[in-house]
Amino acid sequence: MPAEIVFSGGERVEVPDEGAKGLVQRLANDPMTQVGDFPPVGWLDVKTKDGVIYVNAAEVAYVRDKR
Repeated sequence: MPAEIVFSGGERVEVPDEGAKGLVQRLANDPMTQVGDFPPVGWLDVKTKDGVIYVNAAEVAYVRDKR
């Protein structure tokens, strides 16, 4: 089931290939490993319907399943 990330500033992005439960688990427990200087530790790559974005879990207000 697709998920939607809502950021603290009100922006929303659709994540078509990952459900909310899995996405929340990744945001909470599995920060991307830093390779060189980018991306910084604590950021995750998330495949959205518009391409890959890098998400900082501290900026996420909530994640929900999109039906």
